[in-house]
Amino acid sequence: MSEVSLIQGPPGTGKSFTGIELLRILTTNNVGPILLIAYTNHALDHILRKVLEDEITRKVVRLGNYHATDQFVADACLLDTLVKSEESTRTDRSAAWRHLGTMREVQEEMSKLMEEIIKVDTTQPPLDDYLTLHHPDHFEELQNPPYWIQHTLEEFAGFQDADGQVDTHMDYWSKGKDLKLITPPADGARPVVQPVQSQPGQTGGGRFAILSRASQAEGSSAPGADPPVRTVGDAWLLDKLRYFRKIGITQVPTVPRGQRDIQALLKDPKVWRMSWEERQTICAHWTNEVRAEIQSVQMAEFDSLKRKLEEAQTLREESLNAAKHAVLSRAQIIGCTTTGLSRT
Repeated sequence: MSEVSLIQGPPGTGKSFTGIELLRILTTNNVGPILLIAYTNHALDHILRKVLEDEITRKVVRLGNYHATDQFVADACLLDTLVKSEESTRTDRSAAWRHLGTMREVQEEMSKLMEEIIKVDTTQPPLDDYLTLHHPDHFEELQNPPYWIQHTLEEFAGFQDADGQVDTHMDYWSKGKDLKLITPPADGARPVVQPVQSQPGQTGGGRFAILSRASQAEGSSAPGADPPVRTVGDAWLLDKLRYFRKIGITQVPTVPRGQRDIQALLKDPKVWRMSWEERQTICAHWTNEVRAEIQSVQMAEFDSLKRKLEEAQTLREESLNAAKHAVLSRAQIIGCTTTGLSRT
């Protein structure tokens, strides 16, 4: 059965003095470590300060928070102060700092990655790799457009778009530039101001002249072969006929008008035959799929960083605990409050 000794008395009767003398006797006889517990920080610091000032022992460790501790006691024997200053803890402290540096680096990477994950991305992600892997037939068809589309792409190769970029096959297709080339003007029925009889080497409508520069250079067929241009639609059609005849096509290609659902579009790789609405539908589907894949990769990367952070945090805590253990193992007196003891 353990013995318990109780010192009781009114203020000023020597309770603290008796306790300090008991500590002197115990430490002189190498009894320890001694756990010194007080109800308040003030009471604990009062006794520890007396032990230090009377030089009963220097092997004192005070547990607790720096700001809640008497400054003299904190500077002399607070656990965190001793961990930072004792030579024996240098290795563990260096390891803790390295792990803290790793934690900060990982946290910065996680913050940047989280910004990428949650931001609203309005840009068109690259689809080539996705199509090559998941829809190779569509991708193969995309890279091999009909002759007249390929001719147009080559004719305007190197021309920058409004965004400063040179169109790829995917750009040309997704923006519907081939469809715009063969779509009649909305004001096609509007009469031209001065109907004219087309002359050899001339084109109808100045705004379509860029598509007919080849026919202008070499002239057209027999004089009088073209009908008179009476409307904007007539001028457009005449210009397009001359352009397509020059590359060996007798008629202006028909504009696709389909409105199939996504399942039908995914089964049909003939992408250049898709209407503008169908292209928007399948492009939106592919874009969502790519973004989902990107987000999946990002979340996997985030989980990996999270594990790395937890590992660094564990290693840092182990290093700090090892340093604290090295200090506590040499202590004769360990002091803390009842509240601090309950948290330790």
